[in-house]
Amino acid sequence: MAKVYRAQIAVAPAEFRDRLRASQRSWLAYVGPFCSIPADDRLQCLRERFKERAEELKQSTRQVGPLTFFRAATYAVGFNPERADRAFTHKTDFLQITAPQGTAARRWNRVAIDGLKDAAEMAETQDDLEISVRLSGASADLVSARFGTSWYSGSMAHPQYSSQAVVWSLRLGRRLTLADVFEDAGAGKDQLARRAVVHFEGIKDGVTRAAIRETLDEDRVWEITPKGLLLAYDPYAFGCYPCTGHALVPWAELAAYLRPSLPFVVKDLKD
Repeated sequence: MAKVYRAQIAVAPAEFRDRLRASQRSWLAYVGPFCSIPADDRLQCLRERFKERAEELKQSTRQVGPLTFFRAATYAVGFNPERADRAFTHKTDFLQITAPQGTAARRWNRVAIDGLKDAAEMAETQDDLEISVRLSGASADLVSARFGTSWYSGSMAHPQYSSQAVVWSLRLGRRLTLADVFEDAGAGKDQLARRAVVHFEGIKDGVTRAAIRETLDEDRVWEITPKGLLLAYDPYAFGCYPCTGHALVPWAELAAYLRPSLPFVVKDLKD
């Protein structure tokens, strides 16, 4: 892990090296206490956490298409006296475009910071808390990402999760809508809902074409990926906790409904 860390510090953009150092120091302060409970699993816990951290560090600086992203999470450990058998992780992501070119890229960096802050405000006092951001597609024209919050406290029957997708146009300097993607937004949404039911992967209770179509009036559920439009749903999206899942609708199934001149080039998208 130390070898990977030294390699990443050497190549990290100068403006983010302090952020990477702070990330590593927070992880080092976290891992020992986290693996102290239960004591008989301490060595195995440390092995697993060190391996995970080494892999995470390798992704600190990552090229996606023409863009370079820097990522570094901060860590903390928490203890609940009512759950003496375990320690809890508090993890918060940080993601930025390095050396952003132009106002739109700098604004996306601001959107990323605000998205993570908004996610953190949803569950500030929980025992277990993860604030995350996942890239689903990027090119010279756009960045598609999902900001998520996962939280759990000892009084809960199961963890909770909430997320919001943001598709940011670097060409237009604003968030994209499905009206930017489809020539006729209504007809495009209808087709997207029809195909999403076919491709849905998850618990299908309550997942109907009409239910999916209703969600498409909100921009938070869909993302742009190299393979197609991805719809991702949180627990309770269709009425119960396990009523959740995702659907990836290929571009070929949407081609007849797309604008002749999209504000992005599909073949340029990378993930």
